[in-house]
Amino acid sequence: MNKQIFLWVWIKSDELELRSSVHLVRTHYPDSVIALVGDKPVNVNIDLYIPFKQRGNIRASRVTSAVLHASEQCEDFILMYDDIFLNTGFDFKTALYKGDLKREKPNGNYQQCVVNSRMFLEHHGKPTKNYECHQPQLINGRMLIELMELVEWQDNYHLIKSLYFNWYDTPFLKSRNLKTPTGHEAKRLFEEHRCFSSCGGLRHDLKSYIKALGSCQPL
Repeated sequence: MNKQIFLWVWIKSDELELRSSVHLVRTHYPDSVIALVGDKPVNVNIDLYIPFKQRGNIRASRVTSAVLHASEQCEDFILMYDDIFLNTGFDFKTALYKGDLKREKPNGNYQQCVVNSRMFLEHHGKPTKNYECHQPQLINGRMLIELMELVEWQDNYHLIKSLYFNWYDTPFLKSRNLKTPTGHEAKRLFEEHRCFSSCGGLRHDLKSYIKALGSCQPL
């Protein structure tokens, strides 16, 4: 039986959150493979490192470029980021969404991502749910590559998870954004969803809460 791959996309920043995120997965999913694509961290133990060269002409395309590059080597993987913290029991096969991709006048990069993604999905007769809940999710590399060949992602802002889960027939559940700046809210999200995402770095109370989760030594 193949081991489950957890894939972090990491563009060089402070390693603190990345170390903590990886540590929790190693603690609660010990038989998994820890993979990372992007910049190479200095003080994080990785099982599989995948270097890559950026494709695309805008900053937002760098993450997509990294994920697609990793998809060429990993058939199935759980897509992670350094600000996602997991406990046992998370359902990786059910995609969480927080409503619809609201088509409004573009105002900033994120709103441009929303508008472009919705226009693409509408053009192809697909649903337009917003799957940007900051949760880890199971991705099939081949299916992602096939989809993104239809998207002009190199030059246009887009939402890779909302495109993927609206395009393919994936079990879904209406939820909320799992991103939070406080330890109190993180605990509530952890109990409900077995996962939370940190907002704007680790505040003291949030950092303390993560320490309590399975003796997270990197913190």
